[in-house]
Amino acid sequence: MGRAQKTAEGWFVSPAILARADQTISEVIHRMVDEAVGSTLILSDGGGDEIEGIFTERDLLKNALLLRRGDFWDKPIRTVMSKPVRTIELSELHRAAEVMLTYSIRHLPVVRTSAETQSRDLVGVVSMRDLFRAENERLQGKRLPALAQTLVEGGAQGRLAVIEPGSGMQELLHKAFEKVQDSIRWEVHTPQAALGNQNLKNNLPQMAAAIVDVDGTSELVWAKLLKDIHGASTRPPIFVIYDALKHEASARQTLEKLATSSRFYVFQRPLNLSQLMLRLAPCLLPAANQPIR
Repeated sequence: MGRAQKTAEGWFVSPAILARADQTISEVIHRMVDEAVGSTLILSDGGGDEIEGIFTERDLLKNALLLRRGDFWDKPIRTVMSKPVRTIELSELHRAAEVMLTYSIRHLPVVRTSAETQSRDLVGVVSMRDLFRAENERLQGKRLPALAQTLVEGGAQGRLAVIEPGSGMQELLHKAFEKVQDSIRWEVHTPQAALGNQNLKNNLPQMAAAIVDVDGTSELVWAKLLKDIHGASTRPPIFVIYDALKHEASARQTLEKLATSSRFYVFQRPLNLSQLMLRLAPCLLPAANQPIR
C-alpha cells in the first residue's frame, strides 16, 4: 500500500483498499493483513464504482464468534460489512474528527465532488491514525523552532549513526538539525551493511547516539544488529524507530519489551519528532555528550 498523502492544509489521506461485495471474507482479510490497513471499501458486485459498504477491524471483532465457524470465511464480505457508508469531502477534512466522534467510526472515505458535473471521485480514506499524525505534526511545528534554538545556543556537536533500509530517517534528522548541521557528523548504514561491520563497531564509542529504523528489515537482522550494538563495551544511547503496523506480533512484542528497558529509547510511528529531538539533544550538547558504559 502507498503512503498517506499530505494535503495542502496539512491533513493526511491514505490510499483506499477496494473489494467487490461478492469477494469472500477470507480474501478481504488476507489483503488487509498484507497491506497492513484497518479498512476496505466495498464496491457493488455489478462492476460499478459505487461504494456499497466498508469493512474494518471493528467489523471483524463484532463478527468474531461467527467467523469461528470454518465455513463462514467463504461467505461474501457483504454479510459482515457496515453500511451505509459515511463520507467526507476533501475540502471538509477539518471536520473529520467531529464526524468520527458523532458516528463512533474510525475510518472515513474522502471524496471530491466536481462543481461542474456534481460527480464524486474517491480520493482515499482518512483514519483516526491519520488525524493523530496531522495533529502531531502541528504540535511539533510549534515546538521544533525552540528546540533548534536550544541546540544552537548550547553548542550542539557530535557524531550520529543512522541505520535504516532507506533514507527517510536521515532526511528527517537532517532537516530537524539544520541549524547545527555543520557541527554534526553522520555515519549512515543499511541494517544489512551495519551487521558485523567492524568499522562501525570501532566508531561506536565516539558516537553521540545510534538511531536504528527497523521498518523494512527482517526481525532476524535488526534483532541481531541491536544485540551487537548493545553488546559493545562502550556504546552510545540507542534510539529505535518502528511502525507497529509493519511488524508481526512476535516482533512487536520484542520491540515493546525494548521500550521498557532503560538502555533503549523506542519511538513508534507516527513519529513524534519533537520528543525524539528532546531525547537526542542531551547527547549532542557538550556537557552531556558522554557515551554510556
